[in-house]
Amino acid sequence: MDADDISLFERFKIQIQFMKKNADISLLGSWYKQFDDDMVREIGERKVPKNHSDIVKFSRSRTPFNHCTALFRKENIISVGGYPETIRYMEDWWLALKLISKGFRLHNLPLFLVNVRGGTAFMNRRRGVTYLREELKNLRAMYMNELLSREDYIRNSMIRIIVRSMPINIAELTYKLIRKT
Repeated sequence: MDADDISLFERFKIQIQFMKKNADISLLGSWYKQFDDDMVREIGERKVPKNHSDIVKFSRSRTPFNHCTALFRKENIISVGGYPETIRYMEDWWLALKLISKGFRLHNLPLFLVNVRGGTAFMNRRRGVTYLREELKNLRAMYMNELLSREDYIRNSMIRIIVRSMPINIAELTYKLIRKT
């Protein structure tokens, strides 16, 4: 979580109880609600797939869990090398793909357990040539490490080139639409 994200009161109780009952789950996430810079007005939400098979399909296109909601089994994360240390951006996606590739199971609770500050700064962090270059570099490395297929690599690269080139208001609308599907 970032320092300005807010966990809902029962978040950890709910997640810890689930992990205790489901020893086969290595990483557990949930949904989040996104708020403006002042954390007053809700501006969106990010729902991710619940069950492992849907998470695997979703992971071919983007991060299949919300990092700010993640609770995981430390030993499983260590066994896949943890978060990649040399990667800028997309570390969450890398981690998910590594876990999936090694047979670990992921799950997302269909509950909003975190509120995230996600106004202008959120969108501005996901723009620009430097960000796009890093994304394309990551996608290529995911492909070279056999975490993405060739088709996934090409499709994801094209989508990111288009979205990163959009004016910010259109990009914001695109994010909202994508997150509803």
